[in-house]
Amino acid sequence: MIYSLYAIKDKKAGFYADIFQLPNNAIALRKFSEVCADEKSDLHKYPEDFALYLVGKYDNEKGTIGGPEEPLEIDQAKNYAKIKSSD
Repeated sequence: MIYSLYAIKDKKAGFYADIFQLPNNAIALRKFSEVCADEKSDLHKYPEDFALYLVGKYDNEKGTIGGPEEPLEIDQAKNYAKIKSSD
């Protein structure tokens, strides 16, 4: 099976977090949105600073890694930030 490899980039710090693998972009976006919704996460606190990137593909039958020459931005945390109402 071919898995997609993802990393979250901290734009302010200028580096990518640890790589993780998932079957496709839809599942990666679901996981990313869950982290963005967590009020304790930095992605929730500073949504302008973070984005999800596709960084490669992993074939677990052949043991090979490939992918785009440059990381491909999938989405940004700011698109999942919850706006709190001021009651």
